[in-house]
Amino acid sequence: MKQAKIISIGPKAIDSHENILILFGEEVTDTLREFSIIQELDESEKLVLKTGSQIKFNDQTYVVEQVGASANEHLNSIGHISVIFDKSPKEDLLGSSSVYVSPYRLPDLSVGDMITYVE
Repeated sequence: MKQAKIISIGPKAIDSHENILILFGEEVTDTLREFSIIQELDESEKLVLKTGSQIKFNDQTYVVEQVGASANEHLNSIGHISVIFDKSPKEDLLGSSSVYVSPYRLPDLSVGDMITYVE
């Protein structure tokens, strides 16, 4: 298990017409910050998300359906994944940092909220 605290939500990070959240660690560029949710990850051991893992936004639980090829590496190194709240395609069409989850609805988020990654 690994926890993160949301420390910033960019003005264009949450769009009710798009079922995606882009998460980054604190070292994100200013250009990406506008479209991202910035998380402060704890310094625990490395995390490996896989099918069946869970991502919890406070008390809202999501089940991982598909993990992109570089998602775990990016999450552990720069705090980055794109969480997609939609059915996973046969191939990861939106990039290798994508993690597809269900249910297919965006969580309610605020600065200070906690994200829990459960393997």
